[in-house]
Amino acid sequence: MAMPVGCVLSLAWNNPYPRDEAPFGPTLWAVTIIDPGVERHEADAWMRQACPQQRPGDGYSPTWQPPVRPIRRLSAEAKGRIRRSRLRRRLQTKLPLLAGQLYTQELGRKAGYFAGQDIAQTAEPAAAAAERR
Repeated sequence: MAMPVGCVLSLAWNNPYPRDEAPFGPTLWAVTIIDPGVERHEADAWMRQACPQQRPGDGYSPTWQPPVRPIRRLSAEAKGRIRRSRLRRRLQTKLPLLAGQLYTQELGRKAGYFAGQDIAQTAEPAAAAAERR
């Protein structure tokens, strides 16, 4: 897994009353700082030195974007556990007397989905569903 980026500094179009299009494009200048320990006040000081000068009122302003963390994916077991608990809670809320029966019925009907498989893997073809009707 790649190391998260420290931050991204840019001089970007940030006018609250935009024209049709920014005169020099949405981003005039940008730089990525790789060090993940850089704080915002350090980045601002560095930006004042390195960034091209902008005039007040020209529509561009300095921006700072924090590090982007990689997305953590759930395992199939965790997905299944979450899906089953949400189903149980939903049934207990809406139909408390029939919740147990409907829970087991739904688990049998969509076993793959509640085991944590992706929806695309568990979806049956439309033709097979049409034949059953």
